[in-house]
Amino acid sequence: MKNEAFSPPIPDREIERLLALNEYNLLDTLPEEQFDRLTKLASIICDAPIALISLIDKDRQWFKSKVGLNVDETARDISFCQYTIMGDDFFEVEDAMKDVRFKKNPLVLGDPNIRFYAAFPLIDPEGHALGSLCIIDRTPKKLTEFQKEALKTLSEDIMLQIVNNKKNDERRKLEKFFMMSIDLICIAGLDGLFKRINPAFKQTLGWEEEEMIGKSFFDFIHPEDVEKTKNELENLRAGKNIMDFINRYRTKNNSYRIFQWVASADLKTGEIFAIARDNTVFKKIKAENEASATAIEQLNTALNESAIVSVTDPKGKIEFVNEAFCKVSKYKREELIGKDHRIVNSGFHSKEFIAEIWSTLQNGKIWKGEIKNRCKDGSYFWVETTIVPFLDADKKPLRYVSILYDVTDRVQLESALRKSKYEIEKTAKIKEQFLANMSHEIRTPLNAIIGFSEILRSSRLTPKQEEHAKIITRSGENLMGIINDILDFAKIESGNFSLEKVPMSIAEINDSIKNMFLKTAEEKKIELKVFSDNDIPACVNGDSIRITQILVNLIGNAIKFTASGSVRIFTTIISQDEDTFMVEYKVADSGIGIASDKLDVIFDRFVQAEDDTTRKFGGTGLGLSIVKNLVKLMNGEISVKSELNIGSEFRLLIPLQKSSESEMEEYLNRQKKNEFTNNESFGELSVLLVEDNRMNQQYVASLMQQFNIHCEIAESGMIAIKKLNANSYDLILMDIQMPEMDGYEATGIIRKEMQLNTPIIALTANATIADFEKCLKCGMNGYLSKPYKPKDLFDKIAEVMAYKMNVDKGNRIDVTAERKSPNENLFQLSHLKEQVNGKMNVVKQLIDIFIEDTPKDFILLENGISDEDFSSIEKVSHQLVSTFSIIGISPAIKLLKSMELNAREKKNILEILDMFKELKEITVKVRTEVEQIALSLVNSN
Repeated sequence: MKNEAFSPPIPDREIERLLALNEYNLLDTLPEEQFDRLTKLASIICDAPIALISLIDKDRQWFKSKVGLNVDETARDISFCQYTIMGDDFFEVEDAMKDVRFKKNPLVLGDPNIRFYAAFPLIDPEGHALGSLCIIDRTPKKLTEFQKEALKTLSEDIMLQIVNNKKNDERRKLEKFFMMSIDLICIAGLDGLFKRINPAFKQTLGWEEEEMIGKSFFDFIHPEDVEKTKNELENLRAGKNIMDFINRYRTKNNSYRIFQWVASADLKTGEIFAIARDNTVFKKIKAENEASATAIEQLNTALNESAIVSVTDPKGKIEFVNEAFCKVSKYKREELIGKDHRIVNSGFHSKEFIAEIWSTLQNGKIWKGEIKNRCKDGSYFWVETTIVPFLDADKKPLRYVSILYDVTDRVQLESALRKSKYEIEKTAKIKEQFLANMSHEIRTPLNAIIGFSEILRSSRLTPKQEEHAKIITRSGENLMGIINDILDFAKIESGNFSLEKVPMSIAEINDSIKNMFLKTAEEKKIELKVFSDNDIPACVNGDSIRITQILVNLIGNAIKFTASGSVRIFTTIISQDEDTFMVEYKVADSGIGIASDKLDVIFDRFVQAEDDTTRKFGGTGLGLSIVKNLVKLMNGEISVKSELNIGSEFRLLIPLQKSSESEMEEYLNRQKKNEFTNNESFGELSVLLVEDNRMNQQYVASLMQQFNIHCEIAESGMIAIKKLNANSYDLILMDIQMPEMDGYEATGIIRKEMQLNTPIIALTANATIADFEKCLKCGMNGYLSKPYKPKDLFDKIAEVMAYKMNVDKGNRIDVTAERKSPNENLFQLSHLKEQVNGKMNVVKQLIDIFIEDTPKDFILLENGISDEDFSSIEKVSHQLVSTFSIIGISPAIKLLKSMELNAREKKNILEILDMFKELKEITVKVRTEVEQIALSLVNSN
């Protein structure tokens, strides 16, 4: 059973007390010097280390002022002050450990270890105890009579200060109201002279304050209104109040404004307090309304001529109908007046429909909709209806006015169209089902044909047989493409085509597209290049399958219609808002081109640019039509520019949704599963993860577990130092921004004071060159910006620990120790092979591009430095970072990033020039190494 002695004490008028506390506007306010002085004085007089001005809220005690305590508030149910406010006099606890109410209190058993407490309640003029002035000690004691009296005096001074602050707040509010009011407020003498006016006088009349103060208000009143104003002044002198008195005041530009006055006088002080409202506009509107009465009457006549009008009482009895109502319903007026409105009820609408109308109207709202009514002769008519309830003073419907328009012809036409649409959809569904059945019947043998032709090609064949098998495969694939085009087109036409919106990677789509067409392009000896902006997001929401389908169609066409030259694909983010990226794709080729008179029709179904295109190149003429429809379904746009024998450029604009954090996490987890299917070990590796974010702790720890890496967690730099003093680790993963001690400070201690050489990798959300350089400068060995993929983290660990990770075709990760020699080449072929999964044809292409394009970029960079064109330097440096990143030249990357940053900040051009000279030296060495590798690749072939 609950011991009532330990129930939290609640004052009798608790609700009133809390309301009073809120009215003083003290809670959660900034410290004030006058209160802090009194608190400090209480601490000195009572020889106590802690003194507080405590205010007791509903669930907490909050400290307006404090000495000797660092917290701003505590829970009310463990406070001592909750007992102080139960009375109106001194409250003292000499030894809290001996008091049954407090001996188990956490504030006694723990910080601040209260043993002694004394307080006087802060009682306002209404008798409400708002809180207390209390003093606290960590040893038992008792106040002297002098100390008690002093504490009481201080508590009264505090309460007086609180009350005065409230009064000052109220004065400020009144002053603010006086200054901000749009009504004209003034104080004048009974002699008629202005003493004070608010800014509304100037805003309304144009007179400056000094032009009116001390002047008689009769100097500004219209001459025709002077006499009646004098009479009202006499009434004020007699002690009467003025209500709704109207006169006219002259403005500075000699026009007049109409004022409506309320005024009263204080006969003791001889002052008049008055408020005026400018009714000039109101009077003008009233005059205009009277002048418009005739126009309104004419409008009603026009309404009767053009609309069907009826009026019913609250019970639905017809009070009025116009001629148009009689004409459409075929009833005479006398046959309708006084009858229930259901006389024209057709019985077509459900009870729920009728109930919804009445519910809306009885709630005083307007109802709009279409209603089917019945004529006197049994025929029907449809009306577009607006029913307006007219309400009485109690907001209850007084009558209902219905304004109707005959829409019978339109409704009948729509009905016919719906029936026709149903028949069309039914036919389309039959066609779709037929195509699906046919597709199944054709695909089954076609899969066998393609499959067996591939088996045949893998066996030993004569060159002639090999060519025949290749033709069978290609023909089967072409036929499969035709079937897919026809099915997709049928789905789009039938409206049964839906798009996904799931997390996806634009970069992955680009890579897969490139790999898909690289072999075909090589066979035709066409250059195929894919370019992407660096700011392409890692994850967006969209339909990757359909985007791939669009790009496959456009790129396939580009390669098909290009005999020589190149096909280039560009991906750019051209704009973004809070929720969406606008992605621009461009597919440009140097093919046969399209005649200008055909550009408007190439997206039509079964249309190709020239009559003999199908004969020469094959195809259904559905591909671009499907592409256009898919882009339209995505709310995107597609356009084309082309010249005959020059080439074509297709431009796509596709809006893709930004992924939420949870969607991005789901996507990364899926990628992680794809990238790491086997958990191989790094060996006996011990890692200290210094990270304060729990989610990041769990994420990294789970990754470490996959590779059997022993991982310990330190929540801050300070805890990391303690762990490093007690244990040794092979590697430290260091977050930068943490409480108590950040990553920079912790690294400084590890390197300088502890003299530890343990490798440290920075993990941070900051990703600027300056942050990177700061990490290296303070002694870190590597840097990884968040968010990062699992492979990025393990690659960085391998790099810093001087390990090499190679992923073979079975997704096995082989970790072997590798020490770099001082004379090792800057360019490592193994790095480039790893970038492209060992595809040597791609390696050769990248090397060729590097050898061909780098000199051009260096000329542009040198010209930019010569011209001090910082914009050009920044742009070219940024482009070259990507080039050197692909082939893995770290010194060049570092220099280029520094050049890019300096150019962006428009720093000294001489510093950039020095970096450029160093970059040229590195590049000469790299180029020599790359050319040697290129030569060896040619010889090996």
